[in-house]
Amino acid sequence: DFAVFVSTASIRNYITGYSIYQTTSTATAVDLRDGSSGPILWSVPLPANGGANLINAIALFKTTANTALAYDVSTAVSTIYISLSGYRAA
Repeated sequence: DFAVFVSTASIRNYITGYSIYQTTSTATAVDLRDGSSGPILWSVPLPANGGANLINAIALFKTTANTALAYDVSTAVSTIYISLSGYRAA
């Protein structure tokens, strides 16, 4: 688990897009979570030595108030790059 966007009181993280790439020769997935032990908000499958991109005009998902956005990778990978876009609001 790793926190990506730390949130403050009454503020939510709204994610509008992502670019994720991994360098392992095995397909894997990244789960974006509502906090380090919270529910999965979005899951992104990644092919071997590949990635996924998605950009949207409106939020794809949001965290609950005062909760960081975290991620988990389903298998061990040597290198993973995660870029997220979005905004923070009440």
